[in-house]
Amino acid sequence: MGIAGGVQHLQWLFSGTFVAMLAAVPLFGWLTRHFAPSRFLPYVYYFFIGNLLLFFILFHLDFSHAYVARAFFIWASVFNLFIVSVFWSFMADIFNDRQAKRLFGVIAAGGTAGTLTKVHHMQDNMAAGCGRLPDRALRQRMIAYSG
Repeated sequence: MGIAGGVQHLQWLFSGTFVAMLAAVPLFGWLTRHFAPSRFLPYVYYFFIGNLLLFFILFHLDFSHAYVARAFFIWASVFNLFIVSVFWSFMADIFNDRQAKRLFGVIAAGGTAGTLTKVHHMQDNMAAGCGRLPDRALRQRMIAYSG
């Protein structure tokens, strides 16, 4: 995606990512100061899902794919930076110190294990995301189990 418009433009894509992060980080900081994570976090994920759908549509229309590809490159870079920090911020909020010391290494290793082993393990892990999301009662049981 980054070189769809030519390698000579790659430096501008990294600059665009930098500028996008300069705009997004203060906005996200404001959200975290004014709202509980359980309140705004689903909307953050809905926003990213909506963006993926938008890019899917744009790639299938008659727009110049170079511009869409450049925008997608910047968006994917910002998404990758945010999604990891949002996940670990949420983990830090739901676990106490004792739980975090016990579980963070396992969670990090589990997130990496699929890419270090066989490809079909990663495919199985990705397919698990296609099921039903846990409801409030199941999330409470998961938290109680990890405690």
